[in-house]
Amino acid sequence: MDLNNIGSLFDKIKKIILEKDVILSIISETVKKETNIEIDKKNIKINKKVASLQCSPKEKSYIYIKKSEIIKAINKEAGKELIIDLN
Repeated sequence: MDLNNIGSLFDKIKKIILEKDVILSIISETVKKETNIEIDKKNIKINKKVASLQCSPKEKSYIYIKKSEIIKAINKEAGKELIIDLN
């Protein structure tokens, strides 16, 4: 494997990491905008277009009430269907 291949591999990995960080930022900022609840990016996990948020039960209940508005706002901000559900 030559150095050009290694460089392009690192570029791909960097792009994936940056894309994931942008997605987590969109989710975190949208939840804050819609509910005034701050969720740190490290407390958000995404699996098969389902975002799982780690927060207090009280916060989860409020987010659940506004779930459909939050999902629509996240997908609108992203310009594509990023998530289909929140847990």
